[in-house]
Amino acid sequence: LQSLPAGAISIVWESVAEAEKYRVYRAAGDCSVTPDTLVATDLTVLMHTDVPPTDGIYCYSVTTTRFNSESPPSAAVSAISDRTPPATATGLQVALLASGVQVSWDRPAAGEMPTSYRLYRNGIQVRTVTDDSPHLSILDYPATGGDVSYRIASADAVGNEALTGEI
Repeated sequence: LQSLPAGAISIVWESVAEAEKYRVYRAAGDCSVTPDTLVATDLTVLMHTDVPPTDGIYCYSVTTTRFNSESPPSAAVSAISDRTPPATATGLQVALLASGVQVSWDRPAAGEMPTSYRLYRNGIQVRTVTDDSPHLSILDYPATGGDVSYRIASADAVGNEALTGEI
């Protein structure tokens, strides 16, 4: 299982010999309970992306079907659904230097702390920073001529982002 941005969870499994189709079951909470909510049926591929109704821990299992019979469930595994981005970086500043463009910002003062920051130039991600210093800075080297805009995205472990305003 893999937790993805926007609360999605990707479930991938191995092929089972002679299985015709697969079913995916989900339960809220840890795997102390057997997943019993059918979230996907008649699958012929070996993966499914689920978006549970709320953030939290979810447990999944997979069954196979053949000739209208269903196998016992696979071993249950859990993942976290997380739609909430971390707090937004503050104090974004840009300075033109002889050697490039200095982009600097501050960590959020409160809230969920980011696991990384992503520098966007003209809407395209160009760098990732994992430093947890209170004040961060990147020297960027955009092509000469034309207008350039920057944004910083605070990102959490599953990839949810909180973007600063454009500067």
